[in-house]
Amino acid sequence: MRGLGAGRRDGRSAFTLIELLVVVAIIALLISILLPSLSKAREQARSTLCASRLSQLTKGLMIYSDDYNEVPPFTSRAIHGPEHEDEFDKIEEWLGSLEDMQAIISATNPGGDYPAADVEVPRSGLMFNYVRFENLYKCPEFERQAALRQNVFNYTRAVWCRKFRPSGGQAEAGEPEIVDRGFGLGDCGGRIMTSSSVKSPAALPMMLDESWQYHVAEGWGTGSGDGSWICADPIFDIISEMGQYHGAKVRTAHGTEAENPPVKSASIAYYDGHVALRRDPVPRGPSDSASGRSLAMWTWQVYREMFEELAFAQLGGSPWTGTF
Repeated sequence: MRGLGAGRRDGRSAFTLIELLVVVAIIALLISILLPSLSKAREQARSTLCASRLSQLTKGLMIYSDDYNEVPPFTSRAIHGPEHEDEFDKIEEWLGSLEDMQAIISATNPGGDYPAADVEVPRSGLMFNYVRFENLYKCPEFERQAALRQNVFNYTRAVWCRKFRPSGGQAEAGEPEIVDRGFGLGDCGGRIMTSSSVKSPAALPMMLDESWQYHVAEGWGTGSGDGSWICADPIFDIISEMGQYHGAKVRTAHGTEAENPPVKSASIAYYDGHVALRRDPVPRGPSDSASGRSLAMWTWQVYREMFEELAFAQLGGSPWTGTF
């Protein structure tokens, strides 16, 4: 006699091959739909983190300023390049000690190892006791780059953190002579600008999310300018200095799309402490000097617009009207 359940089939059922393929196809479709959104979410998270880091570093500078009669540690006048030995005592020490910054200068010469092995940047800098975290000196996008000469910092201060001095003017007592830094306008080698002396703190940049493809991860003698040794952009404007890392690609207001294609923006910290994204009006490519890319959009009109904007923000006047 058969057992009570001997004539029954097993009650479990299995998926057919077609059903499995359908499920796999649905999962693949969902992944293809979600991945771009996840990628955008990660990019947005890095943008938010960049703004947070730059804001904390700027607030650290402001706290330092409160301890020193409102004066931030922006000692360099950005007048000469590092080949001038007399400028070594004016190297900015907020990023590293004088000895470490001198070592970086030597390392940024052609063939140098940048940074030098024994350099303790940013721990040796004046700001480290105020911010306490090494990653506050660099953008999250900068950290992801593997093929850079240095991966220590890319946040730099704006040269307009020192007072503009018009060409042909008279240097104040104790200041060096005025050196023209472009277009016969003068230099930004005057006194350090305090928060209370700036006419429009919400419009004057203090710290930049710098373009590492230009000079902060390159070096002196590589077509990079003299910004890395002073931790500041080397001339009047922030054109070609801002990075291209955050937000949606923005169309330019200057030239055709072929001449000046849409690019992303950089984080900029201002004297009032707020951080905002800004598109470089004339961005550089990864290697303009090597690629031969035209910089035809580097025009006097663009330069003058930027210059006047920063001059009004700093001093409330214009060099063309003499209203400083």
